[in-house]
Amino acid sequence: MARPADYRKEAEKKLSGKKQGPRRELSRSEIEALLHELAVHQVELEIQNEDLRAARDELQASRDRYADLYNFAPVGYFTLDDKGQILEVNLTGAEQLGLSRKQMVGIPFSRYVADESRGAFYAHLNTVFSSRSQHRCELKIRRICNEGRQKKGAFFNAEMESLYAETENGRGGCRTILSDISERKKAEAAIQAMNEAVQRKNIQLEEASRARNRLFSFISHELKTPLNSIVGFTHLLDNGTYGPLSPEQKRVLLRLSVNAEEMVRLINNILDLARMEVGKVDAKWIRTDVRELLERIIFSFEPFLREKELFLESRFALDASEAVSTDPEKVRSIVTNLLSNAVKFTKTGAVRLEVTSLPIGGGIRLVVSDTGIGIAPEDLERIFEEYERSGFVQENPIRYTGGTGLGLSIVKKTIDLLGGTVRVESRLGEGTTFTVDLPEKEYR
Repeated sequence: MARPADYRKEAEKKLSGKKQGPRRELSRSEIEALLHELAVHQVELEIQNEDLRAARDELQASRDRYADLYNFAPVGYFTLDDKGQILEVNLTGAEQLGLSRKQMVGIPFSRYVADESRGAFYAHLNTVFSSRSQHRCELKIRRICNEGRQKKGAFFNAEMESLYAETENGRGGCRTILSDISERKKAEAAIQAMNEAVQRKNIQLEEASRARNRLFSFISHELKTPLNSIVGFTHLLDNGTYGPLSPEQKRVLLRLSVNAEEMVRLINNILDLARMEVGKVDAKWIRTDVRELLERIIFSFEPFLREKELFLESRFALDASEAVSTDPEKVRSIVTNLLSNAVKFTKTGAVRLEVTSLPIGGGIRLVVSDTGIGIAPEDLERIFEEYERSGFVQENPIRYTGGTGLGLSIVKKTIDLLGGTVRVESRLGEGTTFTVDLPEKEYR
């Protein structure tokens, strides 16, 4: 920085080179005016000097803040030329590579890139300078100790992000951020390993599920033949085909008939569930006389109702036609499972089945209600999950008795297949009501 004496010499030199006209004597008042003007200029210069010093101090403070932010940033900052040589580096960048800043300036950055990543580094550099844009890549970087020897295990995974920029000498360069992503890579590898383990478990579960379904299907088919014979013979005995029965014999026969019918229903549920899980269940839409279908289902429940001394109330309030377009076998499965649960969990009172037409569009509404034990509010959300009813029994042996946990799961899946909905209302100790809406095919 120049001293005041140097400024004076420079000013006299410039002034001596200018042509000056003839001088005249100045009056006292003119001299005083000039002195005042000089004093004002002197004060202005002092004020300007104060402003310049304040601006200089503020600029220096800003530079210091920038330097702190630059040097102590959590990532490495590098300035590279078009050859990949390091022009500038912050303290974090130097620490990442294990050297001092002075040791790194003028050194090709490629020296610190692992052999398997150099191709990616040169491609990255070429992209930045050829397109004059921003680019990002991942590299494996070598960390070197101050003696120049490679540290053990000194490679780390890094993400390099570069932006083209003009350097101070007007040549092209790039500003680069180097981030250590070793921990992120470890986390990604751990997540990948977990995902692969989950996939393997899922495959094993799917294989186990298919094997279970094959086993269920085989056993169920093998059981159905003798069970159908038992059911048939109990009907023959009950009808008196083989002679009259005593009251005690009729009581035992009723018990046998109820258990056989329950076993048939259980086997049918297992077969339905197995078919659903392998995607082999489709809806077959045909015109169906709903009243006739439901009366046959009600008739099949007579042994259960007689044994428990329950009464089943039915009400049909369909519009003009009692025939709707639906899948009768699916409707049979829904109603049978709902009635089975209602009878099973009702000790006294009645079971009701109400059938009406949907208020909007074609279809039917089935309402099955009972005066049984009801369902606790905390259990309502999971009653349609497989095997949950049996879970309730184990958790609450006093509250619930019996049930396999398959019926309601099949009900929900079947209703979904038909494009319908189901709602449940229940009060513990007072009973439960299931409302099922099944639209006709054209209104799904």
